[in-house]
Amino acid sequence: MHPRFQSSLETYNDLAKDKKRRSAPSAVERPDEDGDEDIGIADIESAIAWHVSRNADKREQRPNVQRHIFELQERKAAIMGKLREDLAALDQLPRSLSTNEIRERARALGPDARFVKSRDGKYFVNKAEVSLGTMLTDGEWGLTYDLDPASVPRLVRKRYLVEEAKRKLRGLLDEQIVLDEVSSGRTDDFKRKAYGAFQEMKGREEEVGGWVAERLVKTFLTKLAIDYGLDFEVVQTDVYEDVQNKIDFVIRRKSRARGVKVETPDGSGEGWVSDADEGPAKLGIQLTTNPDRRVIRHKEEQLERVRSRIKRHELAVEDVVLVSLPLDRVRQMYARWNERRLPGGPEELWSAEEKERVFRYLLRDVAPANEIEAQWRMISAARKERPDQSIEEWPREHERPKERQPEDRLRRLAAYQPRRSDNRGGLHRAA
Repeated sequence: MHPRFQSSLETYNDLAKDKKRRSAPSAVERPDEDGDEDIGIADIESAIAWHVSRNADKREQRPNVQRHIFELQERKAAIMGKLREDLAALDQLPRSLSTNEIRERARALGPDARFVKSRDGKYFVNKAEVSLGTMLTDGEWGLTYDLDPASVPRLVRKRYLVEEAKRKLRGLLDEQIVLDEVSSGRTDDFKRKAYGAFQEMKGREEEVGGWVAERLVKTFLTKLAIDYGLDFEVVQTDVYEDVQNKIDFVIRRKSRARGVKVETPDGSGEGWVSDADEGPAKLGIQLTTNPDRRVIRHKEEQLERVRSRIKRHELAVEDVVLVSLPLDRVRQMYARWNERRLPGGPEELWSAEEKERVFRYLLRDVAPANEIEAQWRMISAARKERPDQSIEEWPREHERPKERQPEDRLRRLAAYQPRRSDNRGGLHRAA
């Protein structure tokens, strides 16, 4: 986000916490941390109004816009407060839940919630196995998990709670940024239109091919990194980075060491040492679902301007590349997955060949070819030991309730051949 906006939100966050503290019944006549007994809720409200008015004047907005941004910050503070409570509750003595308790928790979480038990270091929704990466990323598709406190390790439950809170906070931050930029007299018309598109998309994101494509790739890579301990992570970006810097997300190397040993789970893998120059430590990714050559050319021109800013050290990435996924394929996968909304998201409908192709093309600018090869060998070997369960193999009891289920068909996935948009990289349908 813009440093100016970040500063405003930090002020709003402090005011939101002060307001909550002063509004609590136990706060009556209690001095604050600085010993000021005379500061009450009315004083806090006056301070909020002053900052709201000042920020509105600076951004050439109506005060009610900044007031809404402050209220969203209050919601973010409430999420953090709930997270602290949930983390503290993790230290309570774990116990098995009764069937009625599981049902009550499921009703509270909604129809897309799954109850998870752990057995022998693995995680199961009833009899179907789910990976840690799946649990930590399925929130992007609206799925939630209820982790059994008696069997799932505390650190896993903690990590899940933190990831869910972060996802909710990112959504509210994007809402704040869009609200500020769309309503500001200082935002140029082109960017206001771009932010307006995000605003119009709210509540119907899953109908937008670009939104689905971005999450397909992000969750796919994130799951692999988590489940197989790979030497990279996917860094989420906000809507400001998307509009201003043309970056949907960032792939970051965890290590820059040249010599990395990778072994297959069965011990048959051999150590290796990279003899190629390493790629960037942080690579920005811009996704598109529009295959039109003119659109691709225009986006590449935009990215060239971004690269010039990178050279001037204005951005926190070392390079940025364009990746294109076929829109029809994305929509097909999402529609097929949405029939049953099973764990793993739409990316589970990629064939093994497609997954490998996407993995190699996205990482080729991040890591040497032999490192990518070794990592994929490790992933393939692990999957041979524990094959991924396809959507068709999931038991029917895991489905979201529907009045009528469409006939279950054998999966017929149209293959596509990705290629680079130029020597910098991208994925496209073959001509």
